Amino acid sequence: MMISKNAILILLVAILGMSMLSTATYLTDVFGKGANLEENDYATNFVVRFIDVGGNEYEFYTFSKIGFVRSVDIKFQLESIPSKDKQPYYEFISKSMISGETKRFDVAMDLIAADGSIVETLNYKSCIVDEYFVYVNDSKGKFSFLENENSKLEIHDITKFACSGFSIDV
Repeated sequence: MMISKNAILILLVAILGMSMLSTATYLTDVFGKGANLEENDYATNFVVRFIDVGGNEYEFYTFSKIGFVRSVDIKFQLESIPSKDKQPYYEFISKSMISGETKRFDVAMDLIAADGSIVETLNYKSCIVDEYFVYVNDSKGKFSFLENENSKLEIHDITKFACSGFSIDV
């Protein structure tokens, strides 16, 4: 009795599918089906505050993405659409990147629930701008920050920071 290659392939796909379903069922049984939280119980937005050595605070609401870099050092990045409301931010990071002069600052990120309450604050201490660059997101396959579907491309900026301290306030 000869079994065709297609039959073997179908059998393997069926076994793999059953295995994956079994694993998913097991994980659901062990870890639960996920959180069922009310919108006021979880972070839906964030505000980024920069505090210079003089104690002056600069607050920004329009960053689109927080990225964390795992390493020995404490690093993170912010990504956004360059916008006029962040011009003070661009001036701030430009001053902190003046060659030969390292200006350190603190960063606090408030993760905010839908009702406006703070879920937690991420505190980064004694930071410097490690890298700043602008790029064009011209692929529809990538995550878009703008809701305008007619836009063919999006200009994004990324700022990478290196800090010497980190804490969380709840």
